[in-house]
Amino acid sequence: MIDFSKKEQTPEETNALIDAILIEINLSGFAVVAPAAAKLIAEVAGSSGRAALLQVGIAEDTDIDLFNVVNDFAVDFADARGAELVGMKYNQWDELVPNPDAEWAITDGTRELLRGQVRQAIEEGWSTKQLSNAVQESYGFSDARAEMIGRTEIARAQAAGTMEGWKASGVCTGKFWVLGSEHDIEDDCDSNVDDGTIPLDEEFSSGDEYEPVHPNCTCSTGVETED
Repeated sequence: MIDFSKKEQTPEETNALIDAILIEINLSGFAVVAPAAAKLIAEVAGSSGRAALLQVGIAEDTDIDLFNVVNDFAVDFADARGAELVGMKYNQWDELVPNPDAEWAITDGTRELLRGQVRQAIEEGWSTKQLSNAVQESYGFSDARAEMIGRTEIARAQAAGTMEGWKASGVCTGKFWVLGSEHDIEDDCDSNVDDGTIPLDEEFSSGDEYEPVHPNCTCSTGVETED
Protein backbone atom coordinates (compact mmCIF):
# COMPACT_ATOMS: atom_id res chain seq x y z
CA MET A 1 0.00 0.00 0.00
CA ILE A 2 1.41 3.37 -1.02
CA ASP A 3 1.23 6.13 1.63
CA PHE A 4 0.23 9.55 0.29
CA SER A 5 -0.21 11.03 3.74
CA LYS A 6 3.24 12.58 4.06
CA LYS A 7 2.84 16.08 2.63
CA GLU A 8 6.38 17.45 2.91
CA GLN A 9 9.03 15.48 1.10
CA THR A 10 12.42 16.15 -0.39
CA PRO A 11 12.74 15.82 -4.19
CA GLU A 12 14.66 12.60 -3.64
CA GLU A 13 11.87 11.18 -1.46
CA THR A 14 9.26 12.18 -4.05
CA ASN A 15 11.16 10.52 -6.88
CA ALA A 16 11.64 7.37 -4.80
CA LEU A 17 7.93 7.28 -4.04
CA ILE A 18 7.06 7.75 -7.73
CA ASP A 19 9.33 4.85 -8.65
CA ALA A 20 7.74 2.68 -5.96
CA ILE A 21 4.23 3.45 -7.23
CA LEU A 22 5.14 2.79 -10.86
CA ILE A 23 6.63 -0.58 -9.93
CA GLU A 24 3.39 -1.52 -8.16
CA ILE A 25 1.31 -0.83 -11.29
CA ASN A 26 0.78 -4.32 -12.65
CA LEU A 27 1.36 -4.44 -16.41
CA SER A 28 1.87 -8.20 -16.66
CA GLY A 29 -1.36 -8.48 -18.60
CA PHE A 30 0.42 -7.05 -21.63
CA ALA A 31 2.14 -10.45 -22.03
CA VAL A 32 -0.97 -11.84 -23.74
CA VAL A 33 -0.22 -9.49 -26.63
CA ALA A 34 3.09 -11.19 -27.51
CA PRO A 35 1.83 -14.21 -29.56
CA ALA A 36 -0.67 -12.17 -31.59
CA ALA A 37 1.90 -9.43 -32.18
CA ALA A 38 4.48 -12.00 -33.27
CA LYS A 39 2.09 -13.48 -35.83
CA LEU A 40 1.45 -10.10 -37.46
CA ILE A 41 5.13 -9.10 -37.30
CA ALA A 42 6.15 -12.37 -38.98
CA GLU A 43 3.68 -11.82 -41.81
CA VAL A 44 4.84 -8.25 -42.39
CA ALA A 45 8.57 -9.01 -42.12
CA GLY A 46 8.31 -12.07 -44.34
CA SER A 47 6.32 -10.27 -47.02
CA SER A 48 8.72 -7.32 -47.00
CA GLY A 49 11.76 -9.58 -47.19
CA ARG A 50 10.39 -11.45 -50.17
CA ALA A 51 9.50 -8.16 -51.87
CA ALA A 52 13.06 -6.92 -51.29
CA LEU A 53 14.49 -9.97 -53.05
CA LEU A 54 12.19 -9.44 -56.01
CA GLN A 55 13.06 -5.74 -56.04
CA VAL A 56 16.73 -6.51 -56.73
CA GLY A 57 16.03 -9.16 -59.34
CA ILE A 58 16.06 -12.37 -57.28
CA ALA A 59 13.43 -14.82 -58.59
CA GLU A 60 11.74 -17.29 -56.24
CA ASP A 61 11.63 -20.08 -58.84
CA THR A 62 15.43 -20.03 -59.21
CA ASP A 63 16.59 -18.91 -55.75
CA ILE A 64 14.16 -20.59 -53.36
CA ASP A 65 16.89 -20.98 -50.70
CA LEU A 66 17.19 -17.20 -50.36
CA PHE A 67 13.44 -16.88 -49.86
CA ASN A 68 13.61 -19.59 -47.20
CA VAL A 69 16.34 -17.59 -45.43
CA VAL A 70 14.08 -14.55 -45.37
CA ASN A 71 11.08 -16.57 -44.14
CA ASP A 72 13.11 -18.14 -41.31
CA PHE A 73 14.42 -14.72 -40.31
CA ALA A 74 10.88 -13.32 -40.21
CA VAL A 75 9.71 -16.00 -37.77
CA ASP A 76 12.70 -15.59 -35.45
CA PHE A 77 12.54 -11.80 -35.56
CA ALA A 78 8.81 -11.81 -34.87
CA ASP A 79 9.06 -14.11 -31.86
CA ALA A 80 11.81 -12.00 -30.33
CA ARG A 81 10.19 -8.64 -31.09
CA GLY A 82 6.71 -9.75 -30.02
CA ALA A 83 8.11 -10.68 -26.61
CA GLU A 84 10.38 -7.63 -26.35
CA LEU A 85 7.43 -5.37 -27.15
CA VAL A 86 5.84 -6.32 -23.83
CA GLY A 87 9.10 -6.32 -21.86
CA MET A 88 9.59 -10.08 -22.08
CA LYS A 89 11.82 -12.66 -23.77
CA TYR A 90 11.70 -16.41 -24.36
CA ASN A 91 13.99 -18.56 -22.23
CA GLN A 92 15.51 -21.90 -23.24
CA TRP A 93 12.22 -23.64 -22.45
CA ASP A 94 10.25 -21.24 -24.69
CA GLU A 95 8.65 -19.59 -21.67
CA LEU A 96 8.02 -15.83 -21.54
CA VAL A 97 10.12 -14.24 -18.79
CA PRO A 98 10.87 -10.59 -17.91
CA ASN A 99 13.52 -8.94 -20.09
CA PRO A 100 15.32 -6.08 -18.28
CA ASP A 101 17.08 -5.10 -21.51
CA ALA A 102 14.00 -4.91 -23.75
CA GLU A 103 14.08 -2.00 -26.22
CA TRP A 104 10.98 0.04 -27.03
CA ALA A 105 8.90 -2.03 -24.61
CA ILE A 106 5.36 -0.73 -24.24
CA THR A 107 5.46 -1.63 -20.55
CA ASP A 108 8.42 0.72 -19.94
CA GLY A 109 6.84 3.40 -22.10
CA THR A 110 3.55 3.09 -20.24
CA ARG A 111 5.20 3.59 -16.87
CA GLU A 112 7.04 6.66 -18.12
CA LEU A 113 3.80 8.10 -19.52
CA LEU A 114 2.22 7.66 -16.08
CA ARG A 115 5.08 9.33 -14.22
CA GLY A 116 3.58 12.82 -14.51
CA GLN A 117 0.20 11.66 -13.20
CA VAL A 118 1.80 9.90 -10.26
CA ARG A 119 3.78 13.03 -9.40
CA GLN A 120 0.57 15.07 -9.54
CA ALA A 121 -1.14 12.56 -7.26
CA ILE A 122 1.61 12.92 -4.68
CA GLU A 123 1.75 16.72 -4.86
CA GLU A 124 -2.03 17.12 -4.64
CA GLY A 125 -2.64 14.35 -2.11
CA TRP A 126 -4.90 12.19 -4.27
CA SER A 127 -6.45 9.04 -2.88
CA THR A 128 -5.39 5.67 -4.26
CA LYS A 129 -8.76 5.42 -6.00
CA GLN A 130 -8.28 8.81 -7.66
CA LEU A 131 -4.91 7.73 -9.01
CA SER A 132 -6.30 4.38 -10.16
CA ASN A 133 -9.07 6.10 -12.12
CA ALA A 134 -6.64 8.58 -13.69
CA VAL A 135 -4.31 5.76 -14.77
CA GLN A 136 -7.14 3.87 -16.47
CA GLU A 137 -8.18 6.99 -18.39
CA SER A 138 -4.66 8.07 -19.35
CA TYR A 139 -3.08 8.24 -22.82
CA GLY A 140 -0.96 5.24 -21.88
CA PHE A 141 -4.02 3.00 -22.28
CA SER A 142 -5.77 4.95 -25.04
CA ASP A 143 -6.80 3.90 -28.55
CA ALA A 144 -4.60 6.69 -29.94
CA ARG A 145 -1.49 5.22 -28.33
CA ALA A 146 -2.40 1.72 -29.47
CA GLU A 147 -2.67 3.01 -33.04
CA MET A 148 0.70 4.75 -32.79
CA ILE A 149 2.36 1.59 -31.46
CA GLY A 150 0.78 -0.46 -34.26
CA ARG A 151 2.03 1.88 -36.99
CA THR A 152 5.52 2.00 -35.52
CA GLU A 153 5.86 -1.77 -35.07
CA ILE A 154 4.59 -2.48 -38.59
CA ALA A 155 7.14 -0.01 -39.95
CA ARG A 156 9.87 -1.76 -37.95
CA ALA A 157 8.83 -5.20 -39.21
CA GLN A 158 8.74 -3.98 -42.80
CA ALA A 159 12.19 -2.44 -42.51
CA ALA A 160 13.69 -5.49 -40.78
CA GLY A 161 12.35 -7.86 -43.42
CA THR A 162 13.48 -5.61 -46.24
CA MET A 163 16.97 -5.33 -44.81
CA GLU A 164 17.24 -9.11 -44.44
CA GLY A 165 16.15 -9.54 -48.06
CA TRP A 166 18.78 -7.10 -49.26
CA LYS A 167 21.48 -8.81 -47.19
CA ALA A 168 20.48 -12.28 -48.40
CA SER A 169 20.44 -11.20 -52.06
CA GLY A 170 24.19 -10.78 -52.32
CA VAL A 171 23.80 -7.98 -54.87
CA CYS A 172 23.22 -5.01 -52.56
CA THR A 173 26.31 -2.91 -51.82
CA GLY A 174 25.07 -0.22 -49.45
CA LYS A 175 22.16 1.63 -47.90
CA PHE A 176 21.21 5.26 -47.30
CA TRP A 177 18.60 7.16 -45.29
CA VAL A 178 15.56 8.78 -46.92
CA LEU A 179 13.58 11.38 -44.95
CA GLY A 180 9.82 10.79 -44.81
CA SER A 181 7.39 13.23 -46.43
CA GLU A 182 6.05 14.19 -43.00
CA HIS A 183 9.49 14.79 -41.48
CA ASP A 184 9.39 18.44 -40.37
CA ILE A 185 11.45 18.57 -37.16
CA GLU A 186 15.22 18.12 -37.19
CA ASP A 187 16.30 15.05 -35.23
CA ASP A 188 18.50 11.95 -35.50
CA CYS A 189 16.97 11.16 -38.89
CA ASP A 190 18.73 14.20 -40.37
CA SER A 191 22.06 12.92 -39.06
CA ASN A 192 21.35 9.59 -40.73
CA VAL A 193 20.91 11.36 -44.07
CA ASP A 194 24.29 13.03 -43.57
CA ASP A 195 25.88 9.57 -43.24
CA GLY A 196 25.43 9.06 -46.98
CA THR A 197 25.74 5.47 -48.22
CA ILE A 198 27.02 2.96 -45.66
CA PRO A 199 27.41 -0.88 -45.60
CA LEU A 200 24.23 -2.88 -45.03
CA ASP A 201 25.37 -4.30 -41.69
CA GLU A 202 26.46 -0.96 -40.19
CA GLU A 203 24.38 1.34 -38.02
CA PHE A 204 23.43 4.87 -38.95
CA SER A 205 24.40 7.77 -36.68
CA SER A 206 21.21 7.26 -34.65
CA GLY A 207 22.40 3.76 -33.70
CA ASP A 208 19.77 2.08 -35.89
CA GLU A 209 20.25 -0.27 -38.84
CA TYR A 210 16.94 0.84 -40.35
CA GLU A 211 13.80 2.80 -39.57
CA PRO A 212 12.00 3.73 -37.38
CA VAL A 213 14.24 5.91 -35.25
CA HIS A 214 11.33 7.10 -33.11
CA PRO A 215 7.57 6.50 -32.78
CA ASN A 216 5.64 7.60 -35.88
CA CYS A 217 8.89 7.85 -37.88
CA THR A 218 7.99 8.01 -41.58
CA CYS A 219 11.53 7.73 -42.95
CA SER A 220 12.81 4.82 -45.02
CA THR A 221 16.06 3.19 -46.07
CA GLY A 222 17.24 3.13 -49.68
CA VAL A 223 19.60 0.59 -51.20
CA GLU A 224 22.38 0.57 -53.78
CA THR A 225 23.09 -2.50 -55.88
CA GLU A 226 25.93 -3.77 -58.05
CA ASP A 227 26.05 -2.25 -61.52
